[in-house]
Amino acid sequence: MSQIFFEKMNVFGPVNKIYNYCYIADYLFNTSEINFFNENNVKKKKLTLLFVDPTFIEKYLRISHESYDQKIFIMLWNGIFDFKRNEKNINQLMNRFKDVKIISIENSKEIKGKIISNNIKIQSIPSLKKINGVSLIKKIKYFYPTFSSLFNFFRYIKHSIFHLRKNRLVFVGTGDTQDFIGSLKFLSQSFNKYSKIIANQILDKLANNRNIDLNTYFDFFKNENFKKMDDHEKNFLVHLISRYLIVKYLLKFDSFFHQNKSKVRFDILHCNIFKKIVQIDFGAISGNSKNYTRSLILNRFYKNSTLKIILLKNSIIYDENDALLLRIDCLKKFIENLYKFNEFDCSQNSLINHILKLKTKYLDNN
Repeated sequence: MSQIFFEKMNVFGPVNKIYNYCYIADYLFNTSEINFFNENNVKKKKLTLLFVDPTFIEKYLRISHESYDQKIFIMLWNGIFDFKRNEKNINQLMNRFKDVKIISIENSKEIKGKIISNNIKIQSIPSLKKINGVSLIKKIKYFYPTFSSLFNFFRYIKHSIFHLRKNRLVFVGTGDTQDFIGSLKFLSQSFNKYSKIIANQILDKLANNRNIDLNTYFDFFKNENFKKMDDHEKNFLVHLISRYLIVKYLLKFDSFFHQNKSKVRFDILHCNIFKKIVQIDFGAISGNSKNYTRSLILNRFYKNSTLKIILLKNSIIYDENDALLLRIDCLKKFIENLYKFNEFDCSQNSLINHILKLKTKYLDNN
């Protein structure tokens, strides 16, 4: 387990990634101050260290005309997907600057020389003291989450009141049928033709029948096209299908709740007032590091009330030997046995205990 420290972090990236960078600064890099720059002010300063978001590399290449000794870090939030999508710009950046390092949530050998966030120790005590270059509201939301939690609660009180009163197992994120279809459409735009083929095959099946059984889904992993997919896309598809099948079944239970973008947008994740909730962590869908944005958020707000159902284990490189095939077999057994539990009116505690037994038997020890 390694440790990387930045006393100060400078970031050039989009507004919607501000909190992502704050979380890694606060809990991974032991950073006391983080500075966010826009196009106008980043070109005025010769910063010795800069995090350039993958989506902003092209902009930085355009406005940074000098080639000088600057240490640049690129955080691949979506693992190798981000690298493939921005590979040309990343290579140009590496040609222009001497010291460019890539940090990824993908525990894989597809990118050589990268820093894997899985290998960085999570800090038990938050370190961040100052956030510069963002609005006051964003600072308050990060440093004083109780205020934003209460505002969020009263704004959506018709929905949030139930989570205050009831013990529930909750998953926040993509997981229902529409989410699943959207993710398959994303995969169908892959650079790998075999990924396109298998994604479209599943979409065609869904177009004819939304209630595809478990065996049919897992048969896709025996498909010749699946074997020829890039490793990170294989991992993505295995995680995607497994998560979808689990969430779809859990929705039958009274004590389970799924929150995604299609529902009322009250924030149940970045929130510290729902004490009866237990959050599910399936692990990163586009990588298998334990240190990704969701896990850091849960570490902050639900540290003692998280149910980890890690679909792809953090310690294993799934592009080696038959590791992925063995994991697929374990996942299938886990889901098959979950489907045998049909006490849909059971308590939150009973549901969690049953899942714990299954994951210990089929996922944790294999």
